[in-house]
Amino acid sequence: MPKAELTDRFCQTVKPAVGKQVDHFDTLVAGLCLRISPGGTKTFFQVYTKPGDGKRAWLKLGRYPEMTLAAARKRAREARGEIGEGADPIAEKKALAASQTVADLVENYLARHAATKRSSDEIARRLRKNVVALIGTVKLADFHRRDITRCVDDVKDRGAGIEANHVLKDVKAMVRWARGRGDLDANIAEGMRMPTEAVERERVLTADEIRTMWKALPDANMRESTRRVVRLCLITAQRVGEVAGMTVEEIDFDRALWALPAPGRRTGATIRCPCPRWPSRSSRRSSPT
Repeated sequence: MPKAELTDRFCQTVKPAVGKQVDHFDTLVAGLCLRISPGGTKTFFQVYTKPGDGKRAWLKLGRYPEMTLAAARKRAREARGEIGEGADPIAEKKALAASQTVADLVENYLARHAATKRSSDEIARRLRKNVVALIGTVKLADFHRRDITRCVDDVKDRGAGIEANHVLKDVKAMVRWARGRGDLDANIAEGMRMPTEAVERERVLTADEIRTMWKALPDANMRESTRRVVRLCLITAQRVGEVAGMTVEEIDFDRALWALPAPGRRTGATIRCPCPRWPSRSSRRSSPT
């Protein structure tokens, strides 16, 4: 069994062996292993001696690159601490999977990962409305792709085909994240197809329709924050998720420009959007409040 100080470059570039799996053990954290399958799948394990029977056990930490080397080392050290106190991480992992539900997974995903995304509010709304409300009580140990299909079909049956696509994308991202952390042992959503074929829309609002919608907003049954988002969407012609994720650092008040960062764009290019209605910073400071 080869041993070496695992590095990010090694994890990224190491090649599989023909016809067999190879285990590379880390010299910095005892028992931490990067297993390379014949097909090239890279998975972190923590190898330890089970308390009581003395047998060797392999605790699956997560797949690389979804789980980084730094995260694997951190989890391996935590597991070693638990083992030192007489615990069995594999038994505890099974017990946790038996007790945790899909609702727990969703909330954990929203708090630890999705909160960093510009469209975090929309992701949270879709997952809570379309997933938690329907299969939130399903145990993680019993979580199956048929449960995902049930959620997607429920949305599509309401006539919301595009929403169904977004729900499946959200669930796929959540499952990948959970597998990378080791919360799930398999990517149960892998290979699932979009329920609706996306068609680029050519229909746009006319000037009269924009004017009508703008005038109707003050009396609309929605929160004021939602009204502001809708107004900015009408002014800038940008997506709801991007407008909702806008930060003050992205706005050049003096030149009345909004710089949408590359991660928020499909093309990867930064977009500078004119915002003629916004005052400059100097006028904002001098205006009475």
